[in-house]
Parts: sequence; C-alpha cells; structure tokens
Amino acid sequence: MVDFLWLGVAIRLPRPIGWAYSDFSVIFAIMCAQKPLTYIINSPILTNYGIWSFDGPLSVEAAKTFLADSFISAVGHTATAQFLSQLLGISISANRVQITLAPGDRALVLCLKTRLQEGRVLNAEEMAVIPYEIGLITRRQ
Repeated sequence: MVDFLWLGVAIRLPRPIGWAYSDFSVIFAIMCAQKPLTYIINSPILTNYGIWSFDGPLSVEAAKTFLADSFISAVGHTATAQFLSQLLGISISANRVQITLAPGDRALVLCLKTRLQEGRVLNAEEMAVIPYEIGLITRRQ
C-alpha cells in the first residue's frame, strides 16, 4: 500500500504508481470511491437540495462512535466546541466554515431544545444546563 496526497486529499493506493495514463485512471477511480465525510456541526441545516435523513436523538456513546474514525469540525462557536469536547471526550475545534454535504456525507449535530434570545452567546458552562439532543443528518442523494 502507498499513501499519496493528491489535490489535498489523502489516497491509499494498492501499488506504487509510475504516472502512466492508466495510473491516473486508477487514482480517479479511487477518488470516486473515497469514503463519505463526517462533519460535526452546531445547528441542523440542509446544505443544499437533495434527499436527507435526520436521525436521533443519539446517545453520547453513539455520537463518539460516529466520530471515531475521523471528522471535520464545522462548529462555528468556541463555547459550543468546548462543550462538545467535554461532552464527547475528544478535541473539537471551533471552525466557522461553510460546508456542503455530498451524497453519503453525514453530520453529527448539536440541537439545542430551546430558542435563545436574539444575539445571546452562551459559554460552555451555560450550554451544559440547557436541554439538548444530538442528531445525525445524512445526505442520501
């Protein structure tokens, strides 16, 4: 097996490549077969049109399982990232980015069960006492 970085994506190739045309076909086939991405986000949102499922609520243990291999944080608030880090026992960084889920991608989502006052920003301790659930959004197609 050979690990390879192509356009910023890590690829595991079954054999070394010599940069022949057929090797690019192999790389393209592997890129198309890449594992779907898993995100963690702080609000349920559909990032584009498609067919979606929203499952939950999930237990903390189930949430940890979904994040076990790898994930991309798109948690936009530092306090939320701190709260999720404490809750799940893993390091989650604040990363205020826009994401677009492709078919097969999924996002673990923190769902606050109460609506905050406009402009209200909570710290991690305040978040811990507000009712919440953890859900899983999956883009089916």
